[in-house]
Amino acid sequence: MHKISSDPKHGSASWQMDIVLKECEGKNNLYANDCECKQIMDSVYCPLVRHWMGAGNVTKTFFYLLETAAAALHLSNNLMALSYLTEAENILNSLRKGKPPFEYADVTKDTKIVPFEKACLYSLKAEVQLGMGHLLDAEVLFKKSLALLNKKFPSFAISQAIAYLIENYKNSQRHRDKEELTGITEYKLF
Repeated sequence: MHKISSDPKHGSASWQMDIVLKECEGKNNLYANDCECKQIMDSVYCPLVRHWMGAGNVTKTFFYLLETAAAALHLSNNLMALSYLTEAENILNSLRKGKPPFEYADVTKDTKIVPFEKACLYSLKAEVQLGMGHLLDAEVLFKKSLALLNKKFPSFAISQAIAYLIENYKNSQRHRDKEELTGITEYKLF
């Protein structure tokens, strides 16, 4: 079991965190019972978000919101990740409108979120949507992310047609199974 130490002789907290995360990834335990990833997220990332927000640094707040969301996503906590990503997106929207994104935001200097970080925001949101089973929403967000990086979403017409046929077959099979079980056809005229 690892403990994060604030003692300088043990290295920085982020360095210690990297060691713990690498050890957790290296184990073949499906549930990683001894992994402290949640504690790291709660004790390091979340306070960093609040620290930079309190300091008024918009770009670092945005960055650590993305990092915290990525950590929550790594823990399969889609709702927590989505809440951090929504907060980050609200910062973008406020900046776009020329308003301070949060109470102590220092907007006296030129505050700019780089396209790569915006792309990360939409990519992480797409991963959350994918994890929740919202494939079309995920695809839209992935496309938005790639557009910010001047890339195109891969389009394979043949594979899309095959996937469409498979989904139609599955749906028709479900309807046939339902009809067999209930003895009622949906499109009966009488």
